[in-house]
Amino acid sequence: METKTTHTTGPWTACTGWVRAESGKGICYRPSTSESIQQDEADLCLCAAAPDLLAAARLTIEQHRLVRDSAPCPCRGCASLRAAVARAEGREVLP
Repeated sequence: METKTTHTTGPWTACTGWVRAESGKGICYRPSTSESIQQDEADLCLCAAAPDLLAAARLTIEQHRLVRDSAPCPCRGCASLRAAVARAEGREVLP
């Protein structure tokens, strides 16, 4: 039986070069350079939002599926969300 590895549960927070889980576990570290501090902080904020964005993508895909009587929604937005969720889960992104 295959075991699926999952990400660390959110929420995650960006703070002084780190993205940390609510438990305090370090998720990722990005040291800032004097030339790109603002961009580095923006990247950390995006990383910290990942669990919330993944949950929102899954919810949107599921709600669109329910509206369509269990058929996957063919719109480009849902296709993009399905691809993003697949990447986040380490699965192959299908066209």
